[in-house]
Amino acid sequence: MLVSSITVKTQSGNLSKNRNPLLLFLKNVKIINMRINIIKTGIIFIIIFALFLGLQLSFSTVPDADPFYHYGFSKLLASTRISTSFPWAHFTSLNQNFSDQGFLFHYLMMPFTLIKFPWGLKIFTALFSSLMLMVFYQLLKKLQIKLPLVWLIILLVSSSSFLFRLQLGRPLLVTITLSLLGSYWLIKEKSVLLFFWSLIFVLVSDVSLFIIAVLLASFLLVSIINKSHTKPLASGLVWDGERLKIIPLLSSGLGTIGGILAHPQPLNYLNILWQNYLVCPLITLGVDLNSAIELQSLGLNDFLSNSTILFLCLLFTFILLFLLKINRNNLLTKKQQNTKNYLLILTMVFLILTFLYNRFIEYLAPLAVLLTGYCFTIFYNSPKSPELQILISNLKKYLNKVPVKILLVLTAVSLLFLPVKKFYTDIKDNDPVDRYQTTDEWLKNNTPKRSIIFHASWDSFHRLFFYNQHNYYIVGFNPSFLYLYDQNLYWLWRNITEKSIACAAPTDSIDLKDLTSLNGCTAEQQTPGIIAQTIKTRFQSEYIWINDYEIYRDFKKFLENNPEFFEKKIETSDSAVFKIN
Repeated sequence: MLVSSITVKTQSGNLSKNRNPLLLFLKNVKIINMRINIIKTGIIFIIIFALFLGLQLSFSTVPDADPFYHYGFSKLLASTRISTSFPWAHFTSLNQNFSDQGFLFHYLMMPFTLIKFPWGLKIFTALFSSLMLMVFYQLLKKLQIKLPLVWLIILLVSSSSFLFRLQLGRPLLVTITLSLLGSYWLIKEKSVLLFFWSLIFVLVSDVSLFIIAVLLASFLLVSIINKSHTKPLASGLVWDGERLKIIPLLSSGLGTIGGILAHPQPLNYLNILWQNYLVCPLITLGVDLNSAIELQSLGLNDFLSNSTILFLCLLFTFILLFLLKINRNNLLTKKQQNTKNYLLILTMVFLILTFLYNRFIEYLAPLAVLLTGYCFTIFYNSPKSPELQILISNLKKYLNKVPVKILLVLTAVSLLFLPVKKFYTDIKDNDPVDRYQTTDEWLKNNTPKRSIIFHASWDSFHRLFFYNQHNYYIVGFNPSFLYLYDQNLYWLWRNITEKSIACAAPTDSIDLKDLTSLNGCTAEQQTPGIIAQTIKTRFQSEYIWINDYEIYRDFKKFLENNPEFFEKKIETSDSAVFKIN
């Protein structure tokens, strides 16, 4: 009876609670706000996707050559099991020890290969660029940064280089997104999410391990800097307050190991990373291999001209940091301090990396804008000292003057216009989609299957592979793979195509006017018979493919002037094929 009465009272209490008009109203308001936010986010995503798809469809070209390989490999992956052999890059270690470094990325791209090229690639690129920007927008909201839409627009126009790279159908579209998510989850110390994040990240790109290492090292550095209330343990670890900061690092580390083990070729995956990022830089130190432009350093003038708004964001950030420092009433919470320091360290690291290798602009831009937005928000919300209030009041009065307003508007419009103009210029400078297609398809239809093609330029591999997987090629992806495989073979290939001499000495050491030096080159190695025999025996090839680069013009004339050794089979405006007799 007693139990029954208690139950009745409890039920009646809950019933009256549920019928409370104020609680019901607040609950409904919360649901309505949540639905409005979802609709608003959906509308923003649709607008961004429409914008980026429109950009993709506005130009007939496919920016960069790498997407040709990724699209072609994804299509091949759908019908063929790729093991540890990649014979298309024949004279490299990838021939027998291959690992798909973009394993998960290629599976993400695979459904889009069902759509006719290049439309499938363009839709894929627009979709994943939009997803990246939406993740950035959501992080702005999660970090409670004021004016999130404004910062999203600033990111879009912050750098023509960044905007250009968002148009590339490459793993960077996914790695940027994952780097942003990882940064946020590290800030929030979401250890479970970090485990799955790192596990997935490793399977997307060969640069993933490096990005993970940068994010985790920056997090560890912040933990060390902000250990104002720490106490050392007997184990040597450090407690931050009552919780050990090492847990997110361990979780991410375990996820990384799990991702490597989940890879179809884990040992080859690690071996390629070892060669590409450790062995190769050491061996090729001071050696010009004609590597990709994105792996070259970025000059300050180029950075200022291509990323003016990004530079201004960084400048504004340092001003805000200075004002926060001198503001005597500044009372940042520990969480705000940690977040600010983490974003600042990450931005500085990627700024340095961008000047060393300009490809890292794609990570720098969102992190720098995120840092600027966060510093602006905490400065705006923090109480100001009397001196600072006076300074801000005087600045507002100055900015409210009509001439100043006009100048600011004109400056803003020009700053918004310049990166877009530069972006379109860069897009128009790209090669047409069908570049090399005619000569490549001729090789496919007129040469024995699996025969090796002696191609002049390494960066043509991506298009050659896309249009013709019937043949094999000398080198692919990066010339360093051929250099690591056989240095003599590398210089032989370079010297034949660039200087028309079958000599294995470093290219820069050869003076064709004086072949009496001690580098081993002789006049006999310039004869067509020796060059033809060298290509046949050392490169196992009977067909020479040469494109229209200025550097190969002399070699093409050499081939044309010796028809008894080299028979021209086909020539177009962009390339030609010769058969060795």
